[in-house]
Amino acid sequence: MDTIRTKAVPQRKVGILLFIGILFLPIVFAWFLLRKGHSTLVRVLGFVWLIIFIFWLPNSNRPSSPVNRNPNIASAPASLADPAISEPVNHFAEDTQAVEQIEQRLKDNRESLKNHYSTPENIKQAGLDIIQLTEAKVTYGENGESKEEKALGKKAAALVPQVSRQVREMYASSVEEIFIKNGMDVQVSARGADKKQLRISYVLMSQPLVYKFQNEIHVSEQASPLGFTKLVYTNGFESSLGKTWTIDL
Repeated sequence: MDTIRTKAVPQRKVGILLFIGILFLPIVFAWFLLRKGHSTLVRVLGFVWLIIFIFWLPNSNRPSSPVNRNPNIASAPASLADPAISEPVNHFAEDTQAVEQIEQRLKDNRESLKNHYSTPENIKQAGLDIIQLTEAKVTYGENGESKEEKALGKKAAALVPQVSRQVREMYASSVEEIFIKNGMDVQVSARGADKKQLRISYVLMSQPLVYKFQNEIHVSEQASPLGFTKLVYTNGFESSLGKTWTIDL
């Protein structure tokens, strides 16, 4: 098994926090991609998403602003409050329903992946689900007062790693479909207990092709923000003809 050495060019990785910021608030965070070290591809993708977010993304799909649920923080005077939002809202009931819907989507996606490729919409929704689960985990798991709230926080905490693993599986599935549509019989899968190993198997895999994947397509930069820690390129042969290149992310 060989370990491929890529060109030593100092590059910035899009960390998970920056990735989430660009996904949900690109108007602010997309500009961070102009810093030295980010690749042209990453910048193009970031600003294309910014344009989509501003002009084409339906308002109903945009994430809402965080709701201040801390009773210790003073709110605006009642006389200045919007009558439409001044009435108390049962956030716990809403969040309970949201967590249940996420749990159901997790099950539905699991069944769908058995026979169908995943879509960018599925991956985007799963990303939103992780954010919502994390918020519920903090709000109720760490600050919950009642037994029901603590139970919801515990449930949300248990779902976060499950949805995160599924995001990586769906990403692998969507990448495989791209190869298939372009006439390449490539198998892409997320391996390991936590699905943190991205395996790309192609019978014609070679060192020049691995170099192209790494330095022109920048597969590592796409996979790392999703939580992948290892990238494996292989020709799939188990015999002496087998060749494998492993890259730690």
